[in-house]
Amino acid sequence: MDYTTSRATLRRFSKIVRAISDMNYWRQLESVAHSHWVGAYWQSMGLKVVPTMTWSDSRSYTFCNDGVEKGGIVAIGMIGCKHEKNLFLQGYNKMLETVEPSAIICLGEPFKEMDGNIIAVNYRASRKVVR
Repeated sequence: MDYTTSRATLRRFSKIVRAISDMNYWRQLESVAHSHWVGAYWQSMGLKVVPTMTWSDSRSYTFCNDGVEKGGIVAIGMIGCKHEKNLFLQGYNKMLETVEPSAIICLGEPFKEMDGNIIAVNYRASRKVVR
């Protein structure tokens, strides 16, 4: 695969794929599988990948956490989580238990109830740097 093809793939799949609770179960599974495949592909091309963890409800915990390197670094986003705080925290705690991440890059303000080695990233400030 050449550089041009790799860049096109990166552009095409650069959006974060989420498992959100209003999606059909099969659609959640498909989205997460797609996201995991893209991450594995990028790794095979020599890129460093930090998986973005997402989940919806207890039915999604297994497939959302499957295939994520235990003890590695993961990322989470806090946008929209305040509306479903308890549901988010249940999934977050299951992710901690299953993946045992060494660090969690948190885009946005983490809840005070969140445990783990959290590296908080100010969403608004980080957007200014990217632009």
